[in-house]
Amino acid sequence: MALLALASAPALAASAADAGLPDLITPSVRESVGKILKAAPQWTAVSMRVDFQGAAFHSISEPALRINVNGVRGAGNSSQFFGTVGEDMLNILSHPVSGQDLALGFELFGSSVDVTLDGSGGAYFASGFVGERRVSFSLKRVNRGYFLWGQPGLNLTVDAYGPNLMVSGQFDPARADERLLAVVGMALAVANAR
Repeated sequence: MALLALASAPALAASAADAGLPDLITPSVRESVGKILKAAPQWTAVSMRVDFQGAAFHSISEPALRINVNGVRGAGNSSQFFGTVGEDMLNILSHPVSGQDLALGFELFGSSVDVTLDGSGGAYFASGFVGERRVSFSLKRVNRGYFLWGQPGLNLTVDAYGPNLMVSGQFDPARADERLLAVVGMALAVANAR
């Protein structure tokens, strides 16, 4: 409640000044409120689709966040993903880390992405980098969707609809970005295709 009162303090101070009343908010209080508001997460909505069009083709899209990535499945359970995230072009390769068995894990690399997903007990544990951002999240199949946890700045649910997946929720742009969301989509595409 106190935070709500502090958040409205600049508006109150402006209206007090407009009304000719004495300035009720000191500059130090105004500065403190600004710091609190800047430190608070600024969540952005996510509604990303991971579509499977036949056994060899994937589509990952979130128009509001300008994510448009296509994937083609190749020989030996490898995949190639290409497209755009914002104004950046992506070209990401995926291959199993142990032989041909995707259940044991796979790697996504290229375009400043280097993420390994280790498979164990029906779950994947991701670690690596997307750009300069450290990545650490887990995926576990639950019914026909996935449970995703562990990555700071992501609050996502993954539900199945037909053969496709819908990733919904929100992310904090201070701790995650659109490129990381695209990597989550690619990881889901590979994990779900096995």
